[in-house]
Amino acid sequence: MSSLGVTQLQRAREFISTLGAYQYDSLANLLSENFTHRFLPTSLNGMGMQEFLDHLKEVKLAIEECHVS
Repeated sequence: MSSLGVTQLQRAREFISTLGAYQYDSLANLLSENFTHRFLPTSLNGMGMQEFLDHLKEVKLAIEECHVS
């Protein structure tokens, strides 16, 4: 694997680990300044980095509020 491939794999693992640990503020360090999240159809125009991080925080709160019994 090339050094670029190793770097990309390491970055992907870091992203998944940080996301899985709900460390959303730390994700900003892993995303480029011109990051845009596109998940159709709800964000047809995409979300910028801060909007994406705020969205993840809202999703976490929604998950925490779900009580399964």
